[in-house]
Amino acid sequence: MYHLKALESKMALSPDALGRFGETLAMKALRKKGFKILARNWCSPVGELDLVARHRTTLVFVEVKTRRCSSPYPPEAAVDGRKQIRLRRAAQAYLARHPFQRWKEVRFDVVAVSVNQEDAPVDVQHFPDAF
Repeated sequence: MYHLKALESKMALSPDALGRFGETLAMKALRKKGFKILARNWCSPVGELDLVARHRTTLVFVEVKTRRCSSPYPPEAAVDGRKQIRLRRAAQAYLARHPFQRWKEVRFDVVAVSVNQEDAPVDVQHFPDAF
């Protein structure tokens, strides 16, 4: 939806819209791999989780990073040590609010989305167990 609007108006997506577009692409890619999306943009006082998903018996917290191909750094490079600490805190808050569910495993994945200058998707990479 966002992609079409950007192409029709010949204007680039705003950073927020680009992020939402990347999250939508990430959700589609994960669903094709058998993931069930439990939450999108889950917020707590300590932070936000882009996607929370279930893959078999594993609870997966997914950080989505979207960048234009013209960026000098790949999208996944933005998930640095400080970002990982914030994600772990947000995940702890999610688990505290959902104690009734038992998971055999919990992991953190990263989905990196690259788009071209016209905001058309070029690449969606999934990095399971990224940190």
